[in-house]
Amino acid sequence: MDNLEKILKKAREVKLKSSEKDKMRSFLISHIKTEVPGARKIEFAVFNIFSLRHLATALAAIVLIVSSGAGVTLAAEKSLPGDILYTVKTGVNESVRGLLARSEEEKMMWLVEVAERRIDETERLALEDRLDTKAEAKIRASFEKNTKEINDKLAALDGNNLNIAADITSRLENSFAAHEEILSKLAIEQPGSTEGIKSMLNDVKTAGESVKAVRENFENDIFAKRNGRLKGATNARLKAS
Repeated sequence: MDNLEKILKKAREVKLKSSEKDKMRSFLISHIKTEVPGARKIEFAVFNIFSLRHLATALAAIVLIVSSGAGVTLAAEKSLPGDILYTVKTGVNESVRGLLARSEEEKMMWLVEVAERRIDETERLALEDRLDTKAEAKIRASFEKNTKEINDKLAALDGNNLNIAADITSRLENSFAAHEEILSKLAIEQPGSTEGIKSMLNDVKTAGESVKAVRENFENDIFAKRNGRLKGATNARLKAS
C-alpha cells in the first residue's frame, strides 16, 4: 500500500495545461476512431504488463491512470529508473505506443526511439549522479532486448523494403555515434558514475558496429538491385535497336 500511496500522491501533484489536455484528448480520440480493433489489444496489454506477483503495482498503475487521466502518462515520460512513475512510462506508455504502430516501418521506428530513450536515461541519471547498479542493470537489459528485436525485424525484411531498412539503420548508426560521444565525455566528467557509463558505452558501441554492418549490407543490396535494373534497361534498348 505504501507504493500505491506514493503513486497516487505523485498523480495528485501533476498539473496539465489546457493545451496539453487537448493534445492528449485529440491523440486518444483519433486512435480510437481509426483503429477500434487496437483498443482490445491495448486493454489486453495493460492487464498483462505486470505479472500476478506484481498485482499491487498493476492495480496502482490502473488506479493512477483512471483517477488522474492523461496527466500521469505525460508526467511519466520524464521519469527515470528509480522514479515512482517509471513503471508507468515503460509498462504502460511504451507498451501502448508500440501497439498503436501499424506498419512495420512505424513499429521499427518506435523500437529505434525506445533504444534511444534508454541511452538518454543513462545520460540523465549520470548527470544527476543517480546511475546506480540497479538502474544500470534495468536500462541495459531493456536496451539489449530492444536492439535484439530491431535486428530480428531487420533480418525479416524482404527485398521490397531495402530503402526502409537503409533509412532505419542509418538513423540508428548516427544516433549511436552521437551518444557514444556524449557518454565518453560523461565518463570523464561524472566520476561517480564512470563504471555504469562505460558499461552502457560498450553496449552502444557494440550495437553501433552491428547496425553499421547491417546498413552496409542493405546498401550493397540496393546498389546491386539498381545496377541490375540499369543493365536490364540497357540490354532492352540494345535489343530494340
